[in-house]
Amino acid sequence: MNHQNPLHQFLSRADHLAIALDVQRALTTWDNEQAGKFSSPVNEVFSNPENIIIARAIIQHIKPIKNRLLLEFGAALHQRLAHLLANSPYQDSWHLRREYMTKKWTQPYAGSALFPKLKQAESPYLYILIQRNPNKINFGISRSEDRRQRPVIWDSSLTKELETYLIGQGFTRHTWWLGIKQLYDMNEDELWLAAASNLHSLVVKSADKVWHLLVENYELLTKMNEALAQTYLKQTV
Repeated sequence: MNHQNPLHQFLSRADHLAIALDVQRALTTWDNEQAGKFSSPVNEVFSNPENIIIARAIIQHIKPIKNRLLLEFGAALHQRLAHLLANSPYQDSWHLRREYMTKKWTQPYAGSALFPKLKQAESPYLYILIQRNPNKINFGISRSEDRRQRPVIWDSSLTKELETYLIGQGFTRHTWWLGIKQLYDMNEDELWLAAASNLHSLVVKSADKVWHLLVENYELLTKMNEALAQTYLKQTV
């Protein structure tokens, strides 16, 4: 038997969730403008204590709904990528894994990663990562942590060729990422509404973007990971 709160069920619909998000933004704005400088119909609505109680009751259901949508999105995206990999010529040379939460990570979905099958488990490598941050979902090509000194390959012509491609596709360099960008050019609320209205469409489009990154750069990534493995072998001799 489903004992889900009726208000939670009501807000799970995309059009109703949109209303709840509007209420949340309005109440937040009203809360932040108590100095008296704010003048809007919102002030008239929330000047009634009963309306504030109702608004807060609505808002408290938004986070669990977002968490549920995020879990459903993450699971479906991972499944879609697994299907693409299993039916591709890359299934023997690449893995798909989930990115799990750390002790400091409180979000319900951490991400997924496509990474090469390594002959040397400790060898550094490049891989494709989908990563959930507090307010957005990023994806791109990242590098594993260097377990020894920085490999020369990181500064090679191969790396520069890959970085040039990524910059041309709108990615930016950031710490361990050779290229990173948001999965969608939309804010967090727009993402939740897209997930609530048509999760399958959102998942397919997301998976295609990630998969395209592997297909377009497969040969270059293979060359770079082989070079990294060779560098690692030389260092261990």
